[in-house]
Amino acid sequence: MDTMYGLKEIEFLYQLLKEQLIVLYIDANEDKRVSREYLRLRQDSTISDRKADLTITLDEVAEKTRKKDNNK
Repeated sequence: MDTMYGLKEIEFLYQLLKEQLIVLYIDANEDKRVSREYLRLRQDSTISDRKADLTITLDEVAEKTRKKDNNK
């Protein structure tokens, strides 16, 4: 599994897996996460129909990242 942001998903998995559920949390440096997301958004997706957004700025990505972090 990749990314989970909500407690509901983990609660659901715990109901299914009980003590076999293991949660690994890795918190990468904010600057690194912003940089990776910025580069990802400026390229067409290889697994969906998302197109590159060449208008997005590094500051916009940083703000979106901070908002996502607050929801975690």
